[in-house]
Amino acid sequence: MKRFAFVVTALMAISANALAIDRTVAVMNFRNYGGNDTRSLSRMIPEAISGALSEIRGLRVLERNQLGTILDEIALEQSGAVDTGGVIRAGRLTRADILVLGSVSGNDANALCTVKAVRVDNGAILYAKTIRYPRG
Repeated sequence: MKRFAFVVTALMAISANALAIDRTVAVMNFRNYGGNDTRSLSRMIPEAISGALSEIRGLRVLERNQLGTILDEIALEQSGAVDTGGVIRAGRLTRADILVLGSVSGNDANALCTVKAVRVDNGAILYAKTIRYPRG
């Protein structure tokens, strides 16, 4: 499972280089659809993505601990859907240009992670990737 988290993080970091033109990014909590089996992944992957993105020049990453209050207000990840109004509101509250959203499902043997980078100003999806583990 750690390998799976690494793959997700690496793909997001590689893709983020295309987004890194003096922008601010907020990595939101990931929705956990897998119960206890994927609970740790739903926390580990956003943290790893945040760390990887913070190493990219020209990209400002908001501290995830500071997003707690905003997450409580919005509950964007609770809806399971990315709607334009919710993304714009979340972005305005965080003062981010891009929100990274995602979900994790499955179990220890077969996990699925979906990651999206969404523009705050219009809700457009800049990056989307679904990764399966094990890759088969």
